[in-house]
Parts: sequence; structure tokens; C-alpha cells
Amino acid sequence: MIVAAIPTVDVKNCIQLVKDLSEMENGFDRIFLLNNSSKKMNALEIFNGVVVINLGRNIGVNPAWNYSMDLAQDLNAHLAILNDDILVKKNFVTSAVKILESDEEALEKIGLVVPCTTHEMEKFKKYPFSDHGFNIHGISRREGWCMFLHMNLIPDIERIPEEMKTFCGDDWIFHQVQQNGWLVVKDNLNVIYHEVGRTLKKNPKIRETLIQEKGIFNKYLGR
Repeated sequence: MIVAAIPTVDVKNCIQLVKDLSEMENGFDRIFLLNNSSKKMNALEIFNGVVVINLGRNIGVNPAWNYSMDLAQDLNAHLAILNDDILVKKNFVTSAVKILESDEEALEKIGLVVPCTTHEMEKFKKYPFSDHGFNIHGISRREGWCMFLHMNLIPDIERIPEEMKTFCGDDWIFHQVQQNGWLVVKDNLNVIYHEVGRTLKKNPKIRETLIQEKGIFNKYLGR
């Protein structure tokens, strides 16, 4: 079983992604839309497999990710944590699951799979870039806008600290994966589109929160 979790505060941000995911063959068993606002979004449940969870207020991105990990653990399911503003291809789910469930002995502890990312729409449309499968050395930095987590790893991930509401949750998860002895894998046959820095562009004051929460993350790591 594999489920997706998409925290959002605005239905307009995620409607294309939700629609595309719901129409996929061999896609997610459930798509949890974590409504981080006071406005109801239940209308999106018209899409196949979508379950809207109204959190009642903006609890923050990282607490919503913690919530999604608890959900997946209860369901004994692989989990994809997704930004609400990405675009994906038709092989998005099947490609990642194939890696998560690889039976190759050397790769039996694949804990986290991330697709390739482009920030240019034209490149996204012209995909594929590569026909070389996947590798475990292709992660130059964490890419938290799309993370597939193995079901057997999720119970071992210490949840993101409460002080970190918005940023560095992806850094935390990547660190936890590796601390627990699992592999982080780049899926070279999978690509998503993501517009980097959109949130920061909209609200420059968020940068102050980013700096503060990076400091909290580094403290936890003893840096």
C-alpha cells in the first residue's frame, strides 16, 4: 500500500496535482490532502482516492508532515510527502515504488526515494532526461518537495521537533533516514516540476523564520 500526503493552505495551489494523481493508473491507494487552513476543502473529494483532513488551522508544514507519517504508520503503508505546487508525470508512483520494493540484496534498505527535479517547464515537458535507472549517489542536496518513504522505516523516524514549524523538516528526515542505516536514492527515470522559492518570493519575512529554524536544526545536530 502507498499513500500520499499533501499539506496545503489554498486549494488553488494543489488542484492540478490532485487531479493528475487521482487519474493515474497504478497510483496512490489514498491521497491525503492535509488542509492547513480554516476553510473547508472537501469538494476535492470528488477526485478518486482523495481524503481531505481539515486540521482547522495552520499547524505548520512540519507538524503536517509528522501527522502524515503517523497516518502511514497506522496504515502500514509507504508514504509520499508532496509539496502542493509540483507537477508530475504518469510514471510518477510506479517508478518510485519499484525502487522502494527492489529485491536486490545490495539495495534492500532503500528508505527514501526522490525523483529528479527541474525548475524549467520546457525541460519538464521534454522529459525523459535519462534511461539509466536509479543511483544512490545522485543527491547533491536534500529535495524535500517530494519524498517517498519506505513503510518499514517510518516507525524509526524520530518526528520533526515542535520548534521547527516551517523549514528544515526535509533536512531532518534525510538525516533520520541515514542515521537509521537506510539508503537515500535518486530516481533517474522520474521527474517533477517545481518552482523554487515561490513562497519566499511572496513573503520575504519568511526568510527570517528560515534562518531561525536552520539554527534550531543545527543545534539538534550538535553543530
